[in-house]
Amino acid sequence: MTKQVSTLKKSKEIFTPEKVIEAIEKGHGIKSQAARLLGCNRQTITNYIDRHESVKTAFEDAKESFVDMAESKLFENIEKGDVTSIIFCLKTLGKDRGYIESTRLPNTGNQDRNWTTEMKIEGLNGDVI
Repeated sequence: MTKQVSTLKKSKEIFTPEKVIEAIEKGHGIKSQAARLLGCNRQTITNYIDRHESVKTAFEDAKESFVDMAESKLFENIEKGDVTSIIFCLKTLGKDRGYIESTRLPNTGNQDRNWTTEMKIEGLNGDVI
């Protein structure tokens, strides 16, 4: 009896890794954006990221740059006094200073429970925001 050996064909790559990197950078690390720029689907981008270390590095760098840009915009909004941005920043980055959102569940002894959410954020001058 002869043993059958199955061979998996490596799919032929349509794009060079450099071309995919260029699309990833232009798409700010968003796979669907990069895919749209190349005229392929999102999974193709994922496959290139999985197969090529240079593409993976470019993808991670592009995502980090995008987050850096978003943080810069958040900082600008905070400087302008935007309350929503201030609250978001304190809830996420200020947790270690006590700026947390907590949920308190009263012990009523029945199935119907009231959910309350409290958040106290004090401004620099002591006013509660």
